[in-house]
Amino acid sequence: MTRSGSSRLLPVVITGTAVLCLLCGCAANRDTGAAPSASELPNWVRVVPRTADGKAFYVGGCSAAESAEAGVAKAEADALSQIEAEARKHFREIIMAARRGSDIEVTSTNQAKLWGAGGDLLSQKLLESATREQVYHEECGGPGSGAACRIFVLLTVDLELWDATVIKALEALGANAREERRPEIGQLAEFAARHYERKARAKP
Repeated sequence: MTRSGSSRLLPVVITGTAVLCLLCGCAANRDTGAAPSASELPNWVRVVPRTADGKAFYVGGCSAAESAEAGVAKAEADALSQIEAEARKHFREIIMAARRGSDIEVTSTNQAKLWGAGGDLLSQKLLESATREQVYHEECGGPGSGAACRIFVLLTVDLELWDATVIKALEALGANAREERRPEIGQLAEFAARHYERKARAKP
């Protein structure tokens, strides 16, 4: 995962963990030294569009931790888990759509193997490319405790990279399947790659 020093406030998705954080009532300070009310949070935490400016946004949250560093690590892990889950779901939907849109006969077992392998490839690449854009946390637990509350991390993934990675993964899986003499899997993966590429090119 890459990291960025960007200070832009961006719209994001709030997770279940993040919602839990919103309920915490810790008195706190921002990193800037300001003293917001317990209900005040940055725009990038409160606004929830899924994508904007060619990027997908993921906010991970942690309600409390023994230190800011530990809390940020937990919040970041939460955001990364969202990316992985979405990548696997997305790849599964691609394979299922290709199966419905073609006359290629593939067993359910082989279909599951295909979307599992593709999900591995896609999620690994996206996790490696995720960029940390913003971090927010508040101090709590009394002076000098070092504890942190309401910790949030914003990660982004480039949408063009997402599409390119899907296509490359499908093409690689198709080639591997043909080498292993599983032509029906190869045909389905290649059909899915062509179909997905057409849709990606048609995006505004």
